[in-house]
Amino acid sequence: MKRTFQRNFTLQAKLGLIVFLVLAVYFFWQREVLLGGGMALIVVATMEHVLHSAYIFDGDELIIYKGRFSRARRIRVDEITNCRRMRTTFGIVHYLLIEYGAGHVADVEPALEEEFIKELRKRQGIHNA
Repeated sequence: MKRTFQRNFTLQAKLGLIVFLVLAVYFFWQREVLLGGGMALIVVATMEHVLHSAYIFDGDELIIYKGRFSRARRIRVDEITNCRRMRTTFGIVHYLLIEYGAGHVADVEPALEEEFIKELRKRQGIHNA
């Protein structure tokens, strides 16, 4: 059975999008087409990343999909050794750090962190039983 978790659309991502969007409009207003186009590309790429990121549990795999411009990462649930909450220096940004395999790590930002961890533990229990 598949279970999908969407990415958390954080306040920092929203503010970053607003800043780059305002810069794009300003540069186009000033007839700086290259700078305005660059800012518009950043807005489009960020929106793509934020809106189309998903974390999918499919059987005994976790598929980390970070938008159309990147490759999906597949991690076997039984290879995951640790999943812990991490915070940045000032505690503004938080995410889950997944350790798997031989020293590999992946970061995920699911909107429902508790449910994500419960699903991961459930899948590990089913697979290890």
